[in-house]
Amino acid sequence: MAMMLDESEASDAELIGRAKGGDRGAFGKLLERHYDFVYRAAYRWCGRKADAEDIAQEVCVRLGKAIRDYRGGGAFTTWLYTMTMNAARDMMRKTARETVKTEAYG
Repeated sequence: MAMMLDESEASDAELIGRAKGGDRGAFGKLLERHYDFVYRAAYRWCGRKADAEDIAQEVCVRLGKAIRDYRGGGAFTTWLYTMTMNAARDMMRKTARETVKTEAYG
């Protein structure tokens, strides 16, 4: 009988599989393992700590909703990087819209 690996010893693939099945501990470990990667990618894109933190937080929320859709065709970090860049672009668009509204009515 195979022994269940501790979350700290589990591979990303194992954690992803367990997270897809609703294992919150596995999902939390996946976030913990990759949060710095997401934050650094966001910071390189926007250059501001607060914005990078907001983007990283948004990616965590999106990941919770999208983890079941991950197919595993490529590296998890590639998928996560794409999700991070999409969240960063969405934030840029939102900020631009708010700036236009402020300038128009401010």
